[in-house]
Amino acid sequence: MPNWWQFTLTYLACSRIGAVVNPLMPIFRERELAFMLAHSENKVLIVPRVFRGFDFGQMATNLQASLPRLEHVVVIGGKDAGSFEALLSEPAWEREPDAREILTRHRPGPDDVTQLLYTSGTTGEPKGVMHTANTLMSNIRPYADAMRLGPDDVVLMASPMAHQTGFMYGLMSRSCSARTRCCRTSGSRGRRLR
Repeated sequence: MPNWWQFTLTYLACSRIGAVVNPLMPIFRERELAFMLAHSENKVLIVPRVFRGFDFGQMATNLQASLPRLEHVVVIGGKDAGSFEALLSEPAWEREPDAREILTRHRPGPDDVTQLLYTSGTTGEPKGVMHTANTLMSNIRPYADAMRLGPDDVVLMASPMAHQTGFMYGLMSRSCSARTRCCRTSGSRGRRLR
């Protein structure tokens, strides 16, 4: 997924309900994604409909046929009931009597896996690296301390948030009181996170 606001929302929502997030670089295509999605046994794949002229929605739909564990393809900017926008705004699950239980039932602890990130695979097949909240925070806090980041600081992040550099120093630096500014790319809607 590109550095869009939907990336941040998805990560925060997954963290809240105990789902493991598996950021996938928008430069990946069928070969890389088929391997990573099969290996990780992803149940949900969220993609932009089109990004930089490439039809991710169609690619994801094509991939789903060969991935029996992939139950849902959610398309940002999609046109049907399974689109990101429809799923985000239409179900009124928060009004259900068990809404609190839905949000807290699987809330992860600090040592539960929260992120599965694949290496580049330059020396073979990509490897899935599992991170917990503790392993992520043990990386970002010393960085924030060394850089003396505070609530008035803004971090410019030019790296994709689906890459660990962008994820840690763009998205996670927010947890250390710094604001993040993502670079706009053609066709993206970069937003300042507050």
